Amino acid sequence: MHKNLKSYIILIIVSIILTFMSLCILKNGFYVDEIYSYGLAHSSTGAFLDGYRDISVQQNPYALHDHWLKGKIFHDYLTVQPYERFQYSHIIKNLKNDVHPPLYFILLHTIDSFIPDTFNKYPGLLLNGLILILLIILFNKASIELLKDKKWALAATFLFAFLPITLETEVYIRMYLLEMAFFIGLIWQALKIINDKKFVFHQIITTYILATCCFLTHFYGLIYAFFLTLGTIILLLLEKHYRLSLLYGIIMLSSVLTTAIIFPPFLNIILFSERGLEISQITSKWHLWLIPHFFEFLLNQLSVSLFFAHHFLIVWSLIVLCVLLLFYKNKLPKIGYTLFIIGLITGFFIVMLAPNMGRFNSRYYVGVIPLIYLSLVLAFKQHFTLKIFCYTALILSVINFSIMLHNPFLDRNSDLSQIQKTIENKKVLLQRHIFPSIFVLAPALQKASDIYIIYKDEDIKKHTKNNDFPVGSIFIQELTSTGTGKFQSKTSYATSEYGLKYNNMYEIDYIVYDAYEKTAYTD
Repeated sequence: MHKNLKSYIILIIVSIILTFMSLCILKNGFYVDEIYSYGLAHSSTGAFLDGYRDISVQQNPYALHDHWLKGKIFHDYLTVQPYERFQYSHIIKNLKNDVHPPLYFILLHTIDSFIPDTFNKYPGLLLNGLILILLIILFNKASIELLKDKKWALAATFLFAFLPITLETEVYIRMYLLEMAFFIGLIWQALKIINDKKFVFHQIITTYILATCCFLTHFYGLIYAFFLTLGTIILLLLEKHYRLSLLYGIIMLSSVLTTAIIFPPFLNIILFSERGLEISQITSKWHLWLIPHFFEFLLNQLSVSLFFAHHFLIVWSLIVLCVLLLFYKNKLPKIGYTLFIIGLITGFFIVMLAPNMGRFNSRYYVGVIPLIYLSLVLAFKQHFTLKIFCYTALILSVINFSIMLHNPFLDRNSDLSQIQKTIENKKVLLQRHIFPSIFVLAPALQKASDIYIIYKDEDIKKHTKNNDFPVGSIFIQELTSTGTGKFQSKTSYATSEYGLKYNNMYEIDYIVYDAYEKTAYTD
């Protein structure tokens, strides 16, 4: 039996590794926030190279507006230069103009420092691969603590590796996979405290480190940890473990204080940053009649993150099945209900606070899905055999992987490679309407010789009338439409819709054509 278990472990590890490698190979483009990851980790000339958003570069020649720029500016923004290797002070400086803590960017900068002056997807994906290993180890430990059965824990870990939220975040060069790993570690420690009814020294240190790393990875970790801590303390108090609950609360609070000491902009970002002010505005508009809307959005988001389910009937069918699984004959242990309730409450708050990013909202639920999923697995264990769960896990993993292979996330802005070939060593005039568009194009713009960035049609007319824009160079016009991020040829300009409402998804269409075709801009 022990040999069979080892064989299953090896098989599961191999399948997870092969799946991850396949998705890495298939990933052909970058979402705009992934570009920010590289820039925030590597740029020593400002977080956004933009005087309107980045106070540190308002008087900097690297600011992006109203003058000719060298394409190398974008190359330096995306890469670690030889003289910047293993230098981390600029990361803290950059993050004063951003809304994230530094840990993920420090790790990304460290990996990229081994291959300076190079930009591609692989350093970020390598980091994610290492994080995925940590996540799988921690999730298996949490599963063993909850399910009290190594075989069930192994099967649960296998399926978790193939959940939509895991498949998407493992190839998303951003901090969310790391955040999920640390939070799963906190779940493991909370379960261990509840089960053992004691808190030995190594657990204190482990919980403190995991919590501090969680908060230094993303500030939403504070929300996830708050409700997990609250639920754990309530359980301990109900069982009259007063000292233990007090000690646990002190450790979590100490982690918050440590985060503020390590990263001094911590409180300023939470309270007064662009994102902090946005949250305060959102909370000021809360009303009771919005609760059904929030709840519906949460249920839909959970179904997408757990099952890739979008269709209304499928979503509600899955919800009914999950409710029956959890509450039929009330077989679920108290800890299972606790995890489920903590997950729902946390998710509800995330729905109310997180920005609506459409298809990619799932990244904000990395501290919600593990709680809901673990409670569902525990409920499944009360009603069905391990064999049935293994077959279910295998079927769902194949379905999820198949859907992920056709996920537009893997091809986000992939046709920018064609734009890159078009503008290489050319002068480029770029008309932009929204801030992120420059950074969506950054991998291509780094190959241009010179770039001039403008906002208004009147500026285009001024430059073309004055012949400021050399014949043979390239014009790029951004369409703020609900496009696909696909490259469009110059002939498509005549039939393209112009100025459609931007859908806040950073799916931007571009028209690229030779500068001497100026008829669209003459009076």
